Amino acid sequence: MSKKSPVSRNASPPTGYTDISTSLLRDERLSWYDKGLLCDILSRAGDKGFSMEEFAEITGIDIDELFEKVKIYASYGYITIDSNE
Repeated sequence: MSKKSPVSRNASPPTGYTDISTSLLRDERLSWYDKGLLCDILSRAGDKGFSMEEFAEITGIDIDELFEKVKIYASYGYITIDSNE
């Protein structure tokens, strides 16, 4: 007998949500902390006026640590770094 999962996808998600790829969530190179941090960054990246400095202040993460994380996420292909910023 198989157990049915109590979790299912919402057929029509509300507006204002962020799509996160399954491959990101299952990437074994990333810790749960990194996955959560990256998901939060991705959810804010399109926001007008988003800055890594403000994000560091909001989250309490050291700005140097945050930039190191961003470089790692970029090397894995999850984000791109705009050299003009």
